[in-house]
Amino acid sequence: MSLLQKKIDELRQKIVAIYSLPVDINGYLPCHHAEFSNAMTGNYDVDILKSRHMRIYANSSAEKRRATNTKPFLLQAYVRDTGEVLNDLSLPIYVNGKHWGALIIGLTPDKLLGNVQG
Repeated sequence: MSLLQKKIDELRQKIVAIYSLPVDINGYLPCHHAEFSNAMTGNYDVDILKSRHMRIYANSSAEKRRATNTKPFLLQAYVRDTGEVLNDLSLPIYVNGKHWGALIIGLTPDKLLGNVQG
């Protein structure tokens, strides 16, 4: 397990999110949570759930917006390739003053509302 993976796993657990991941401006996700970073099997139904790392997520306008957003945050509805509907919070990441991508955080609508309401 890499240090980055350890940190994103810890953050995900702390904030009780579906995911908390770095994505570059092209939608490339270099690292995913440990449980979703398994070797590819060649079986699409297995790989879409268990091998989610080192992939480009840029198929939808929501995926493109979250990776390229430079405002302090972007909150949008997001339909995942697994069919789940989530709230996706995107926070820009800068490296040496240059926009690298974003930290994306996926929350279920009820989790987001629960945090707002109390």
